[in-house]
Amino acid sequence: METPLFVLQAIAPFGVLLALGFFLAARGITDEGFARVANALVFNVALPALIITEFLKTPFTKAVDLPLVGVGVGVTLAITALGLAVSMITTRNRESRGPLVQGMFRANLVVVGLPLIQRAFPEGSLGIAVALTAFLMPLYNLLAVIVLTLPGAGVSRQAVRQALVALATNPLILATIAGVLLSLYAPGRTPLFILKTGETLASLAFPLAMIAMGVDLLRLRERSDWGNTILATGVKLLVVPAAAAAACWGFGIRDLRLGVLVVLVASPTAVASYAMARGMGQDGRLAASIVALSTLASVATLAVWMTWLHLRGLA
Repeated sequence: METPLFVLQAIAPFGVLLALGFFLAARGITDEGFARVANALVFNVALPALIITEFLKTPFTKAVDLPLVGVGVGVTLAITALGLAVSMITTRNRESRGPLVQGMFRANLVVVGLPLIQRAFPEGSLGIAVALTAFLMPLYNLLAVIVLTLPGAGVSRQAVRQALVALATNPLILATIAGVLLSLYAPGRTPLFILKTGETLASLAFPLAMIAMGVDLLRLRERSDWGNTILATGVKLLVVPAAAAAACWGFGIRDLRLGVLVVLVASPTAVASYAMARGMGQDGRLAASIVALSTLASVATLAVWMTWLHLRGLA
């Protein structure tokens, strides 16, 4: 397939649905209440169905790639450490440091990354991506609690406790655990109607999530720390995927697995980062601005990364 057509087919639905969400919100047809309901449906029903269904179709033991997991975890930890150091320089406001760091490393793996891989990569790639997500997603949540607490911005013990409880009861993490167990102990035994039902529910995830994210783009109208917003967005969309690609290359991962990791980490900052920052009493406005700007900018940067991967035969 020609590169421009390949990239257009991969990115166009992402950009169009974002624009639709923004347009509907700007016209008053949808609002933040709609976005909350849509996100709740996506995170509690559609995305868990996607994760579990994929594990039922692709056994975990075949999909998991430990060298790729090692690279993904290593790059995430390195970016987090770098972000903490940079945040000490770029902001005096302690309440802003955690959201800044979180905005740099926390990718929207499930909402953006997995659907892009499902649509643009060869069959079997999604199983690898889901297995990798099974390791990265809990790590993201744990690191988020750490970076929002470390700067000493007056986070209460109750807020930390609530964040840890939310981590333990996260429907995506629970779905991942359930999917792994089902994949290990019930391979090939799932009735077809269950798989079809799961696939139908999973198909709701991408359009609903993109429209809700388009609504959230209205947050760009809010006043915020634009210097740190742009810094976090640049690191998230450019530095992190470049580091992941370089690390993969250095460790001899030079096939489609490299492309899978790059697309996952090149996804915009996860919407959940805003909710967690706000819940722990940190700078929610900065977190929201990073989510909104990185989402908008990722339409262009993901097109660049997808073009590069396709030209190199890695997507």
